[in-house]
Amino acid sequence: MRDYLHDTVLQIRTLARGLCPMALEPRGVGMAMSVLASQTRALYKIDCQFNGPEDFRIENPDTALHLFRIAQEAIQNAIRHGSARKINLSLTPTKKHLALKISNNGKPFTKTSGRLTEIGNGLGLKLIAYRSDLIGGSWKISNLPKGSGVCLQITTPLNREDNK
Repeated sequence: MRDYLHDTVLQIRTLARGLCPMALEPRGVGMAMSVLASQTRALYKIDCQFNGPEDFRIENPDTALHLFRIAQEAIQNAIRHGSARKINLSLTPTKKHLALKISNNGKPFTKTSGRLTEIGNGLGLKLIAYRSDLIGGSWKISNLPKGSGVCLQITTPLNREDNK
């Protein structure tokens, strides 16, 4: 009973923190992604790792929030639809762009319309596509070799001027 209550309290705290994830500012999006991975490990009892600079910050707060929400949605999709037991988040900045990659070892993504980039009836990929578009980015989802999981990649400009 005590373990059940402890897990419930942890879930409530995680949900509350998820409502305003960038409250982690000024540590930035890198730290937020690291915390998201840690919370996912604790909440779902799966292996979730973050690879990237924890001190990385994005000047545009809208871009940071949308990337965080995309990562949340991708994690939920991997767990709910793919039954993933291992998830990797990676953040790779270059001079002008930022790449966010979320890969998992879950079930392969099924093609609903013949192409992986086409969106089915669910909301998850629609939200990812919408958020990617809002920040001037692009997205791609692909199955990993031999049905070993799924990878979602988001690429977006770092500067607000580059988002136009």
